[in-house]
Amino acid sequence: MIEARRIGWARRLLEGLTITLGILAAFGVDAWWDGAQERARDRTHLASVLRELRTTGELLDDAVRLHRLTQTQAHLVLEMTSLGRPSVPADSLNSFVGSLLNSYIINPPTGALEAATLSGAIARLEDDELKSRGSLFTGCSRSTDRRSPVRW
Repeated sequence: MIEARRIGWARRLLEGLTITLGILAAFGVDAWWDGAQERARDRTHLASVLRELRTTGELLDDAVRLHRLTQTQAHLVLEMTSLGRPSVPADSLNSFVGSLLNSYIINPPTGALEAATLSGAIARLEDDELKSRGSLFTGCSRSTDRRSPVRW
């Protein structure tokens, strides 16, 4: 009878160990699956951030082009006044003054960057420099009033 009890405890111990290992394996698979889904979401967020950055680059290129045009107009007006001409043509002056009075308003899209930051995708980047630059840009964009555009 003692022999029968030993076998019963050994079997119960083996069953308990099997159940425990099965539960731990299930937790491991679940954690792996969650990590795979998180990485897929991170890739989606970062692809959106890349599109946003490209759009922002285009906006900045337009602003630089307009700034250079204003600069050229300013030089022309200054040259005309420095040459001793009695007056600057009205159309040149109107165009120049209009350019000066219109500030360059840039509304860089920041929704994808903010979503990537809030989701933790930026924090999980392995490149420390890229991570710090993304966080810095997000911090700057949060500090501006969402209803008013960023002025450069």
